Amino acid sequence: MPGLEKVQEDLTVCEKALNEFMNAKRTAFPRFYFVSPADLLDILSNGNMPVKVMIHMPKIISALDTLELLEEGVRPFAKGMISSVGIEKVMFTRELKLIGKVEVYLQDVIDTMRNSLRDISKKSLKLFAEKAKADWIVMDPAMVTLLINNCQWVILCEGAFQNYAKDNKAVEKAYDKQCDDLTELIKMVQTDLSKPVRQKIMCLITMDAHSRDIIGILVKEKVTRADDFQWQTQLKGVFDSGRDDFVFRIADACLDYGYEYLGNGARLVITPLTDRIYVTATQALHLKMGCAPAGPAGTGKTESTKDLASALGKACYVFNCSDQMDY
Repeated sequence: MPGLEKVQEDLTVCEKALNEFMNAKRTAFPRFYFVSPADLLDILSNGNMPVKVMIHMPKIISALDTLELLEEGVRPFAKGMISSVGIEKVMFTRELKLIGKVEVYLQDVIDTMRNSLRDISKKSLKLFAEKAKADWIVMDPAMVTLLINNCQWVILCEGAFQNYAKDNKAVEKAYDKQCDDLTELIKMVQTDLSKPVRQKIMCLITMDAHSRDIIGILVKEKVTRADDFQWQTQLKGVFDSGRDDFVFRIADACLDYGYEYLGNGARLVITPLTDRIYVTATQALHLKMGCAPAGPAGTGKTESTKDLASALGKACYVFNCSDQMDY
């Protein structure tokens, strides 16, 4: 019996050492906090063989199924991403060799993902004016297309406000332009398209229908200035040349775009209530405070929060917390 007690003591020491080791890895790469202990052990034990770690990539970046690898020896190069949400492949703007410890090269993957999507977005913003819309839509990853589409809507509306002094029909003309763009997308979706392109255009129609409604409200309420409350409460994507980056402005909050890969999935319809939740949640983020949407089950509190995260290109983690779960 004393021998069994000794084994029990040794096991406790081993468990304590293992937990300390795993906590050190979690501190080095915080996304490991959201991976189960069994999966984390598997990732760490296969860290020197990136090919075996690829099975766990959806737990690190939720929309990512695996990386496209160029195998040369034990340590391959990562060339691009293959999505688990919808059908899409995104090539990195710069190949990444998966070297070093697993937590180091996974952080490199996230940095490369963000840098690649930033580079693609900047390029897409320039090409929007040069290419036909039908050609531009199929060119980029879905999240980049939606980001630039939002930026172009902001440019259209704020351009109309600037031109109002010369032309008092400028906002109405912007509304007509938005309606024409939406009609063009609806005609495109009626043609023979591949599944990924159809999904992307359906998302664009969802977003553009909301954008059209907002300009309709601006016309109805005779909004003619960019600092009017009705316009300020909209989530507006802009390219900030000072930062050389994309940001989202809403009321007095200015939030950096996160470039978290989102795949090519569906997006929620935006209702007036969604707009109000966006204002509340973004003000809470801006003031570094919590935000607690309240209401009955199944009314879309969680989904609206996740959709706001998608609009801002941020990683979003959802926990169903019971009263037994401590921090």
